[in-house]
Amino acid sequence: MSAIFRNPDVNDSAPGTGLLLVGHGSRDAAGNAEFEDLVARYRAAHPQLDVAHGYVEIAEPSLAAALDRKSV
Repeated sequence: MSAIFRNPDVNDSAPGTGLLLVGHGSRDAAGNAEFEDLVARYRAAHPQLDVAHGYVEIAEPSLAAALDRKSV
């Protein structure tokens, strides 16, 4: 397991803390699926965090849309 999944600072986060993972986005659906798999694995490893994702361009949800959802 990589260090990012074992980071004690993240593991000690208060319940409900949000984390937005940002990917570049790709026209290749497989590339976006790989990033979304990473997001799902990170979410499963840190159930105390409210994990979401967005893309800088090309793919959805856009970064702007993801930020809007996280600010509600």
